[in-house]
Amino acid sequence: MKNIVILAFKNLTRHKKRTIITSIAIAFGIALLIWMDGMLKWADNESKRNLKNYEFGNFIVCTKEYADDRKDFPLDSVIEKPEVEKVLIIAENTGCFSSPRTGFRSMMSYKRGFGLPYVVFAIDPELDAKVFKIKDNIIQGNYLDKNSEGILISAYCKKELGIDIGEYIIMETRTKYNTMQALRLKVTGIFDCPNPIVNKNQLFITRTMAENNLQLEGMASEIAFRTENGDNQPALNKVKTLLASKKLTLLTTQTWQEYGSDYLAISQTKKGGSKIMIFLIFVIVAVGIINTMTMSIFERVREMGMLRALGMRDNDVIKCFIIEAAGLGLIGSVMGLFLGVCLTIYGVNVGLDFTSSFKDMDFGYRTGTIFYNEWNPGMMLAAFIFGILCSVLVSILPSKKAVKMEITDSIRYL
Repeated sequence: MKNIVILAFKNLTRHKKRTIITSIAIAFGIALLIWMDGMLKWADNESKRNLKNYEFGNFIVCTKEYADDRKDFPLDSVIEKPEVEKVLIIAENTGCFSSPRTGFRSMMSYKRGFGLPYVVFAIDPELDAKVFKIKDNIIQGNYLDKNSEGILISAYCKKELGIDIGEYIIMETRTKYNTMQALRLKVTGIFDCPNPIVNKNQLFITRTMAENNLQLEGMASEIAFRTENGDNQPALNKVKTLLASKKLTLLTTQTWQEYGSDYLAISQTKKGGSKIMIFLIFVIVAVGIINTMTMSIFERVREMGMLRALGMRDNDVIKCFIIEAAGLGLIGSVMGLFLGVCLTIYGVNVGLDFTSSFKDMDFGYRTGTIFYNEWNPGMMLAAFIFGILCSVLVSILPSKKAVKMEITDSIRYL
């Protein structure tokens, strides 16, 4: 057996060109697997992070009626001011950050141009910055302060309306008591966050502005909570207990998973599609390895005939070529793993910019148009083992077929 192993590895060094070409083919497939899996994993996890960081926090406290109709942002199902204050105290007692928000639909226009629909959130800037990350994504101007009478718009809104910092936007909406109200607001800041839903649909004013002009009187449609450790359940259980003890039975809680259930359902479908994509890449890689290894073995039928003519048993010939194939798979997998790690490092730190390709297209993920990678050691190990096993398994059938030929036919084989 020792001599067979030595012969197999001598063949690897003797046929350098074939070894290099085959190894590169295997390496390319392995690297592609690692890179694609890392990108899809990042897109899914980033979408979930962005649901929490820009839309829902860890969970939300609101009225039961509002929870059922949140997509319409009704102003007749809000939390009254006394209850808002009680919920904020509950947040302090449970060690959570909290932010009262009031969302309402509006039409935004600039210089008497056509109006575009947006959801405007009235926020307490200081509290909101502890729960959400809009403040970290200001690209022009300034974040809102507590008494600001301006508006914070998105880069998407700036592009759609053709408006800029310091200019005035007209907001048409309805007050708490369903009367029409039009406000002329100065654009004080522009944000561009990695959540496309927020970028395309949401703008922000202060609660002070809303109370003075929309008759909200300290009310809030929802109060978003963020836990320090990022885990929902322990804090959520405490909040539910305290809500019951303070007889706030009209209020309910909704986690980011419940509010984001539509996306999470789509995410599961996408995971199925991603698995199919990964499987297809596996198939492509396997076909490439099969083609390369089969050609490699059938090119050497004469060599196998010579070995048999010199007295080597058929089983030993097959073992020799299987070990050689394992060596090729090992070299290719090591190269592929190295290349995959390099691509992942680039993807983690730099990413690929698909802005020109995606533009304003909704591609399903709650991410920006620069796609990054995440490390997935499990897939790296699986791809590495796959490269070796596939090479070995592929070599068995053509080797057996070659040794079934007559020795004289093998020697004359072209």
